[in-house]
Amino acid sequence: MIVDTVTNLSSYAGLSPRLATAFKWLESTNLAALDDGELKIDGD
Repeated sequence: MIVDTVTNLSSYAGLSPRLATAFKWLESTNLAALDDGELKIDGD
């Protein structure tokens, strides 16, 4: 578990390729505009 602020995401991207993908998605997605339900990130 990582407890930090979004501004520090880049500090943790090197821990795992999957974390790096998730962080890129979080930074480039308007979360307020998403519909409820399951979201696909990188086909997963």
